[in-house]
Amino acid sequence: MARLDIEQLERDFKQQYEMLLDLLARVMYANKDLSVSDVSGDKRLEDAHLLAFKFFGHALTVLYLSQGTNQELSSLKWHSVDFASLDVITRAALEAVLIFHHVFYASTEPEEKDYRYWAYKTEGIANRQSIMAFAGTEKERQQLAVEKKELDDRLESNQIFQNLSPGQKRRVFEGYGMWRLKPATGKPLSWRDIGIEAGFSKVLAQHIYSLLSASAHSSSIGVRQTFPTLNKGEEEHLYSGTVAIMNIVTANLIREYCELFSRAQAVLSKDSEVSKIVEQWIKRGRKLDKLMGIGQEND
Repeated sequence: MARLDIEQLERDFKQQYEMLLDLLARVMYANKDLSVSDVSGDKRLEDAHLLAFKFFGHALTVLYLSQGTNQELSSLKWHSVDFASLDVITRAALEAVLIFHHVFYASTEPEEKDYRYWAYKTEGIANRQSIMAFAGTEKERQQLAVEKKELDDRLESNQIFQNLSPGQKRRVFEGYGMWRLKPATGKPLSWRDIGIEAGFSKVLAQHIYSLLSASAHSSSIGVRQTFPTLNKGEEEHLYSGTVAIMNIVTANLIREYCELFSRAQAVLSKDSEVSKIVEQWIKRGRKLDKLMGIGQEND
């Protein structure tokens, strides 16, 4: 592909990213007056909405950081795009979409659906309790204890939880990521497993995720891949790679979010132009392996 063609493709990616973010804002705004009565007593869909909002914040920050992080510093002699933070935020955004898929969207079997959600909520409360033990008020600790007792009781009534070993049950209550449990194996699914389950290609679910994690953990390769190139053209190319990833995960989130919320689905259905872009990026996310010559697409 000629250089001019590549540059045009990168511009198209960026324009489509903004269009996808605009669409996501509109479908989420359709639920601006979401009430507890709309989402049932356990607030499952309300939590799904909040997780989508968290993703949207990450996605906006990726767009913002792409403009550069230059400040009025006399010692700063180069244009600076914070690729390290872009990688970290992109990874957080990807994980938000994987959680959304696994906890709120994927399962249609009631017992499994309830187990994933309640175990996910229990993990959050367990983590908060560990902090509140030395940083919270007595009232806050009591409220958390009440919430945890309610969740514990719900889990105790769940068939999947009942079939766990005593050690596995303890890990659920202690908050060790057991919402990712695969009952058939008795072990939690990896992020790669959930990515494949969500329909992402192996190159995204495993290899790209590993590269993003390398930046987050400051591994040697992670440090090297985020070093400033001092070349504006190369920076634009690197950012286009981030945009392609974000376009894929944003499109998948939009589709799943709209399938959970009828108001959002109505907004999506009215915009045929961006709806086509959503479907195009979902398909690209499934065909990356084949496009990059490392295997077959994820069906």
